[in-house]
Amino acid sequence: EEKCKMFAKVVEQFTELPRPIVTILAENKGADYKLKKENGYFKLPNGDFYPHNLFGAIQSLTSHSGDDMEEAIIRAAFKDISKFTLKPKLVVELLSDGVQSVKNAQMVIDKIQFQISASPIMENLEQSWKNMSSSIHDNYPGTPLCVQRVFERKKIYTMENLPQTKKDIVSLMKEIPANNVVPQLLEQALGM
Repeated sequence: EEKCKMFAKVVEQFTELPRPIVTILAENKGADYKLKKENGYFKLPNGDFYPHNLFGAIQSLTSHSGDDMEEAIIRAAFKDISKFTLKPKLVVELLSDGVQSVKNAQMVIDKIQFQISASPIMENLEQSWKNMSSSIHDNYPGTPLCVQRVFERKKIYTMENLPQTKKDIVSLMKEIPANNVVPQLLEQALGM
């Protein structure tokens, strides 16, 4: 168990995989190592039963994440599902996408998911977006993220990094997905 925890810490520290990192003991060649079998499962040295422990870990992760596809995936991955007992899902009512706290949380999640760096340019874009009307937010919800992703890819973090020539500005604009709000956002945030 200590080795599993150490392995999880190494994975967390040196990768960008989503957290939490869950590790479980498993043995694909239980018969080769002459592990005792009980009820069709290999009994591991730590007392867990493989692959039942793997099934339990997957079910726990998918249940906690609210993944609607969990049962289908588990049933496809574990062919002899009759030996397993499925726990009932916990159903939680979600807030509407229109609630401001949900919108704010989604912006933060999107930044993390797409690895948007905190920088003066990104902050200007975000602040200008917040100052725009709610109808713009509702009609063009992904606009700031699209612009930020292009800026992140081009490593544009400060005003000094912005393109200076018309040719470079046009080249940058070609990479940003166009809609009616992008020019207004860039004008307000960056004076472009």
